[in-house]
Amino acid sequence: MIHKTTTIPFSYPTFNHGLAYAESYDLLKKFELPLYVIVTNGALAIELFLKSLTGNYVIRDVVEKVYTSDYEFFVGTSTQGVDRKSTHLFSKLYKNIPEEYLSKLTSIWKTLEIQECLKDRLERLSYDFVNSRYCDETGNKFNGSVQDYDELIELFKLYESSGGYSADSY
Repeated sequence: MIHKTTTIPFSYPTFNHGLAYAESYDLLKKFELPLYVIVTNGALAIELFLKSLTGNYVIRDVVEKVYTSDYEFFVGTSTQGVDRKSTHLFSKLYKNIPEEYLSKLTSIWKTLEIQECLKDRLERLSYDFVNSRYCDETGNKFNGSVQDYDELIELFKLYESSGGYSADSY
């Protein structure tokens, strides 16, 4: 067991949690469940991917580093430098991504040949997690389609596979 504080420049564990939600999103699509159920999982995956790039993460009171067959993550508490009042909003998270990561992300987005720019896509979908998660209060009003989320999930998978995260950094 490890009892210490460690700082990492981005959160690969958060990215891996996003991958888990992306996998559940894909599974839910196969079962043709209501769109709000699918969007909730897709939007949460995107939120976690964005949060994973928003800057330094301080992991306090690390108890252990856990490895499973597919994921690696720290068990402990973590904090990040993002405005806590707007942590679900894609547009706010996007603005907190350091330029070095953002440049690579937008470069990969352009290779996907999608007409809508990445910033506009994230702004358009910014409230989808809240609106799909709390659909009983919002009336199922969300702006994203399955294709929108498929493209964003693909972007973050490509970012990771191109070396966007380096496990050697922490």
